[in-house]
Amino acid sequence: MLGTSWAHRLRVYSKRLGHSVTPYSLRHSFALLYLRNGGNVFTLQRTMGHADLNMTKRYLALTQGDLKREHDTASPVNLFNKKRVKNI
Repeated sequence: MLGTSWAHRLRVYSKRLGHSVTPYSLRHSFALLYLRNGGNVFTLQRTMGHADLNMTKRYLALTQGDLKREHDTASPVNLFNKKRVKNI
């Protein structure tokens, strides 16, 4: 079955795309997209089969945009920014 291995298929896809595709790059993309789509880092850790978060962190390279989006969503400061309407 020459040419049907996972490594061979990735090399073929890489050549077609003009971009290197490796098992690591696929895991890296999965980890980032999982978090960007609302996944929990602890669930990601278990999904990837890591014993601790240190290994999971190796797959994550969050951008400033990622950090800003999360901060805007989860910051406790947001509680003070909501306008309160008084009962009339």
